Amino acid sequence: MSTPPRPAVPSLSADAARAAAVAPPEEGAPEATPPDRLAQQQKSTASGANRHPHVLGPLSRLPALTALGRPPRILSFGCSVGHECMDLVEAFPGAEVFGCDVDPAALAEARTRCAGKATIFESSRSGLAEHGPFDLVTAFNVFCRYHQTAGHDDISPIYPIASMNEGLLAIDAHLRPGAVIALYNTPYFFEHTVLADRYEPSGCPDFPVNGWMEKCEGSGKRVSTVHFVAYGTRYNRDEYAKAMREQRLTLLDAPNISVEHDRLPDAEHFGSLYEIAWIKRR
Repeated sequence: MSTPPRPAVPSLSADAARAAAVAPPEEGAPEATPPDRLAQQQKSTASGANRHPHVLGPLSRLPALTALGRPPRILSFGCSVGHECMDLVEAFPGAEVFGCDVDPAALAEARTRCAGKATIFESSRSGLAEHGPFDLVTAFNVFCRYHQTAGHDDISPIYPIASMNEGLLAIDAHLRPGAVIALYNTPYFFEHTVLADRYEPSGCPDFPVNGWMEKCEGSGKRVSTVHFVAYGTRYNRDEYAKAMREQRLTLLDAPNISVEHDRLPDAEHFGSLYEIAWIKRR
């Protein structure tokens, strides 16, 4: 079963179109994690400006945020070099914007880029406690290990859901009741995480497909195959990457590229493919 198309809602920005097709450079050895610092989720710090307008637009109109009666306090969790923080400043005029990350080089660049616009701090429990609580936390392309998990039938040895749960619990401790967590491009469904019974879906009809990574059950078993659709032609991941390399598709085509998930026949547990924002009940 494929996800139904939403032609009015593009699935990819130009930057995401590139990321879906091009592998990042090889990474060095992982750093040790100090006791208070949160464990790193996504290892790559690749980022870009204006990466998720198709997500931030509907998010900025959510009643849970517009009904606050004051500018929201927003955290970009895994802010990398700060582009997403600046996008949030633009999408939410007047908001108090924060960004956190664990990568020292990314943090230094983010502090320079966001000076006077957003507060940047290291991702740690004490940092979250100091700057929270928040009304909205965004985590886009954060709770994943891409490209490492691409095409694997079982991603649990590479990125178990326990790693995602650890990060989600750290965020949840600093989200007030009624606040929103927005997740984009995760291999796991939010409904399968440790926070599922504490949150409810926003029900926003304007979100695109919530990511271009293959979806997995909580066990790590892959339950979907991803295809990219451009101008009526359907590409699997390898075909799409080849079309980008050969420039039969370019970043200029991104607004006309959508993502579909084919549910695998033996998939037992599935979740929402269009929900991005989850509202905290308690």
